[in-house]
Amino acid sequence: MKRILTVLVLLFALAGLAFTQGKWGYIDPSGAMVIAPQFDHVRSFSEGRAAVTKNGNVGFIDTKGVLVIPTQYTDTLSGFSFSEGRAAVQVEKDTWRFIDKSGKTVLDKNFYAFARNFSEGLAPVYIVEFDFGAVFDEYWAYIDTTGTPVISIDGDLETMSPFSEGRAVLSRSDSDSVIDTSNKTIVPFGRYIAIGGYSEGLATMQIGGDRLFGGGKHGYIGLAGEVAIPPSFDDALPFSQGRAVVIRGGLYGIIDKKGAYIAGPQFEDAAFMFSEGLLPVKIGGKWGYCNLDGKIVIRATYEAAWSFKNQRAAVKQNGVWGFINPKGQFVIRPQYEEVLSFSESLAAVRVR
Repeated sequence: MKRILTVLVLLFALAGLAFTQGKWGYIDPSGAMVIAPQFDHVRSFSEGRAAVTKNGNVGFIDTKGVLVIPTQYTDTLSGFSFSEGRAAVQVEKDTWRFIDKSGKTVLDKNFYAFARNFSEGLAPVYIVEFDFGAVFDEYWAYIDTTGTPVISIDGDLETMSPFSEGRAVLSRSDSDSVIDTSNKTIVPFGRYIAIGGYSEGLATMQIGGDRLFGGGKHGYIGLAGEVAIPPSFDDALPFSQGRAVVIRGGLYGIIDKKGAYIAGPQFEDAAFMFSEGLLPVKIGGKWGYCNLDGKIVIRATYEAAWSFKNQRAAVKQNGVWGFINPKGQFVIRPQYEEVLSFSESLAAVRVR
């Protein structure tokens, strides 16, 4: 359970989601406050837009801080970032729609009880069809950029992932499956308890244990569903830059795409994946960074550390956050209550 909570925190940081107390604004790479702190919640910029929350409703600002889409959408942890020119937004409970960068509703030929953002030209949605006000049919589907369902999924599902490298993961309560963009089954249900999204041609998989609380053994499958790295780890994370973080015996190590250790299990904790050639790792209760060879290149002296983005990494020292460069030098001194990583040359920061 501890690992699940750690990964969720890291995912929220990587995805650029902030939901703590205080007011949020945005700084540039020099540390200058370019968008004044005024928002309750924020996300990082994506395609020139960032979701911001005031009084429980979500809208979007541009990189100058102008509210280009009014705060009107339901506050939720899902969606609210632009991808391929559109964003999935929740307008009320069980009601989703897609908007363009001006806030105009698009792809409105269907009623969506759930929707996720586009990836590789397709978006996973849950469509509800009505006849004279009553539900006539409901089903999971992938829509294309015209809003047309091009893949319809039969049977009970809990959720579906966006496509990544031509593959998508379908989830039931007991197991996962993998399909391609033609709806061909690559991995059937029942083979693995859980399957992660594809990255660099590989996806994590789990045999045995529990879908939510872990256990069992973890390894990797290839794009054809074949076992690429046998399940021998207590947990496994996605590949990035030819490396992946794995867990064995409560310690974190780093492997290559052949499953060989670059750094054996030795770290107390680690970030989700490498970014810009560096990985945050925890040693002796403090965080530092190792390189692709598994060697420590920035000493473990920080209370917390995020991944590098735009040659900047957020680190926590003496209870406040600042940013360092790849040499481990502070380029923005520690001063913020909370931060998000840089994206499109802006980083969200929280001040009291």
